[in-house]
Amino acid sequence: MSKFNLKELILYLLGTVTIAFGVVMVIKSSLGTGPWDTVFIVFARRIAPLTIGVSAIIITSLLTVWTTWMRRDIKLILMIVPILFVGVFIDLFDLVIFKDFAPEGWFRLIPYLTGLSLVPLGGAILVVTRYPAGVFEEMTLLVRDVLKFKQVFPARMLIETFPMVLSGVLSWIWFRDLGAINIGTLGFIAFIGPLFQVYLKRFERFTF
Repeated sequence: MSKFNLKELILYLLGTVTIAFGVVMVIKSSLGTGPWDTVFIVFARRIAPLTIGVSAIIITSLLTVWTTWMRRDIKLILMIVPILFVGVFIDLFDLVIFKDFAPEGWFRLIPYLTGLSLVPLGGAILVVTRYPAGVFEEMTLLVRDVLKFKQVFPARMLIETFPMVLSGVLSWIWFRDLGAINIGTLGFIAFIGPLFQVYLKRFERFTF
């Protein structure tokens, strides 16, 4: 990395806050969370006193180790940095700032759509900076390269479908329900890839 750029650092931190805020908005909507968030939530339900943010930090750190090994690039281990930021901000928004936020009826669509728009936006922001990107964004690019996809959309679909199945199975085994999976989870799978691709194309012209 070349000389320090304050604007780039601020943009990077903004990306982590954007992801965390988007995640919590989707959770608060109760319409179904993102696939990986369903995994974080089911483990937080099962293992007390895990919070959703701490669960996210542990699981995504393990995914970071796997991605680093697959890429054979030790620098990718630095992706743990945004993981820590996002996890802390998730708990801050979920347990403190929006602790009592509980929309009802059709009003639940507002936080859901807000979160659905912001999560891939935050991920794209991380990717265009020279700092470590989010692990899911790096996993998306890894799957795209390994399977030789021309676009990121099918790769993103794959890494979003797997955790939904995993969390659904674990939720049924442990609680006899589907946990945080709902109709909104399917919406997340359908739109997260295209939105991430759109944002990434818009940001490609930015250089630091």
